[in-house]
Amino acid sequence: MKQFRATVRASGVVVTTVVYAENTTFATKILQALFGAGNVISIPAEI
Repeated sequence: MKQFRATVRASGVVVTTVVYAENTTFATKILQALFGAGNVISIPAEI
């Protein structure tokens, strides 16, 4: 598993979060499931 950092909107506040996934596509899907597709502001970047 790799770590990915992304910026999302949670309850109207913009925050940076970290998720663990196999690749960028899976990281994006996880973030969309957690925060909603319209609330993922940046593409997850591996850290």
